[in-house]
Amino acid sequence: MIWRDDGDIPASRSRCEPIEIPLCKDIPYKYTYFPNSLLQPDQQSLQTQTEHFKPLIKTNCNPHIKFFICSVFAPMCPEHMPQAVTSCRSVCEEVKRDCISILLEFGIDWPEPLNCSRFPEAPNLCMKPTNDQNSYLGPEQFDTEHRDPVASLEERIFTKTMTSCPHDLVNLDPTDRHGFCVFQCNREGMFDVSKKEFARFWMLLWASINLGVTAFTVLTFIIDRQRFRFPERMVEVLDELLYKVCLINDYVKRSELNRSGHDQVTMV
Repeated sequence: MIWRDDGDIPASRSRCEPIEIPLCKDIPYKYTYFPNSLLQPDQQSLQTQTEHFKPLIKTNCNPHIKFFICSVFAPMCPEHMPQAVTSCRSVCEEVKRDCISILLEFGIDWPEPLNCSRFPEAPNLCMKPTNDQNSYLGPEQFDTEHRDPVASLEERIFTKTMTSCPHDLVNLDPTDRHGFCVFQCNREGMFDVSKKEFARFWMLLWASINLGVTAFTVLTFIIDRQRFRFPERMVEVLDELLYKVCLINDYVKRSELNRSGHDQVTMV
């Protein structure tokens, strides 16, 4: 990880401050270096700029898009050695590669504050997410062979606070900490294949029994119609309708669904 030299800002004015930008309050670090290289008078002014990136963040075009944006507008500030620590250039290039196509679709160029040439490269001090998306490497966790002396910062591994879902579910909006987890399409959810097959067999069994009973009633009526008078004849009419429903649902419709490959269960 590398940090940039804010030589235009008097050292006496630079300090660590708690992050006040709402978008960045749940990122792995809690303090930012201010004033930073963007030279805004306060964090409220920076908040206005970060709002423009919310739609891009919500696309989740890259797993680290939110962390990267926040590291630009609210770079990390180590408490025991105040200075601005932003994302590494490789992080910027990765995010740009995955997300620039979305901006170009709307005729928007890659923003100048996110110009990757402005970001440092290792072994200089900078932040870089690990391969595990649930944590981030601190400045002290890079190769120490050519590391800057300030990299002797105390060891830190940050845990992200994004909503996580079980392996068989998917998060509809990963940027929403209170988002919903839902079942994935065409995947086994609460019931495995054997349970679904048993449910199909059980329904087909009782539907077949029902079909036999209704067929017997209809045949009885056909053989001796004089036996069924009003209001008893209404029972036969209802029974005949039920017979047709069973026939359609349990044979015609089910066979069509099986041929089309749909995983559905017909209710009788």
